[in-house]
Amino acid sequence: RLPVTGAQGEAGGGQPRAASASRRIGRLFHLLLRCCEGAPVALDTLEQTGRALSSRLAAAESGSEDEVAAAAAMYARFAARADAARLLSGDRLWEVPFALREPAGSSPAVIRRGALDCLARRPDGLVTVLEFKTGRPRPEHRRQLDMYVRAARALFPGAAVDGRLVYV
Repeated sequence: RLPVTGAQGEAGGGQPRAASASRRIGRLFHLLLRCCEGAPVALDTLEQTGRALSSRLAAAESGSEDEVAAAAAMYARFAARADAARLLSGDRLWEVPFALREPAGSSPAVIRRGALDCLARRPDGLVTVLEFKTGRPRPEHRRQLDMYVRAARALFPGAAVDGRLVYV
């Protein structure tokens, strides 16, 4: 039996914990990104969409009005970036689940599970893993992206695959 870990490498299982405000804002940002796909949208429409999305989340993940407004403003800033359209060019797949079997040194192999925020596949065949982060840069973000790129290479054998951390 292989150990199973989450995308960050922590052991799976345990009790769910209530999401912090920053996690709820990040979750709402990701939902807005998936829904609006990087297109510029009026802030009031984003807030209305954010409220509708928030109402569908579990109580621990749904956001207050302030959190919805913060996520909407974050999305609006991202959509206004000069590189937003280029990052999201081509065909996109959102929240792609994966399970990746990796060697664990002298220990048995480990199965790592997670979800890729976005896979963007350009017409030239390049597949880019986009990992959106709503907080400050941390060293584990690079390790997470590296694992996601390995997972995408397994999903698209023979394709050129790269990865991009996108801080919003």
